[in-house]
Amino acid sequence: MDRRWGQEAPDAKPYSSYTEEEFYRALERWKTGAKPEIFVFFKRVDAAPEADPGPQLKKVMDFRKQLEETRQVLYHYFDGDQSFIAEVDRHLRAYAKGELPKTDMQQGIVILPVSAVEEVERAKSIAIQKSEEAEKAHNVERASQLKIEEMQLQNAEDAAKLSKEGKVEFARQRFSELVVESENLRILHLSYEFYYRTGDLDSAFLVMEKWLNLSSAEEKSSDTAAALGNLGILYLTQGELGHVEEIYK
Repeated sequence: MDRRWGQEAPDAKPYSSYTEEEFYRALERWKTGAKPEIFVFFKRVDAAPEADPGPQLKKVMDFRKQLEETRQVLYHYFDGDQSFIAEVDRHLRAYAKGELPKTDMQQGIVILPVSAVEEVERAKSIAIQKSEEAEKAHNVERASQLKIEEMQLQNAEDAAKLSKEGKVEFARQRFSELVVESENLRILHLSYEFYYRTGDLDSAFLVMEKWLNLSSAEEKSSDTAAALGNLGILYLTQGELGHVEEIYK
């Protein structure tokens, strides 16, 4: 599955698409006889469209959450054609050898760096303090801005907690919204760490692009240095050593 839930199925009620009908018919058979084995593969969608999904993508995202919560069916991400071929091949070989991972252990948890989480917590405390000061000074506009920042920082904190609890798909949706809405570098740092650790490099690049736009690539600051360092890690992960050297310089 990519961004579409599938073709409408007016003759297959209560299912909203033929894809959904196919999945649940297979699942009911699996529940009674442990056959057929079901694999579900999702093509990665970067943070921008997931932050404001249309009806089709929203159903796909909800389906991912459901699979994560029920843990009955194996699902996995892929990046492109070759990645998809490799994943199907890997799963079929594991099936033939009786080495498929257990569905209740497949996704696991994503623990984000303590330092990044603590940065968000500190920023939230500062935002609360400044918001109270702005309210006392009757600076309504400033207080409103700080309230929004406080809410975004709380959402980032909640997303980190969800990922640690194994609710990775729920955390993914929170982070995608934050990447689009927030200009707080501490939130972007935490978002980058989430995407990097879940293998979503396209979204991680998206976060770094926004980070550099906010901190200015030409500015000699610690924030710019951190963004360039993270970009170097992403290019290194992809094996693009020429870009790594360029960024280092």
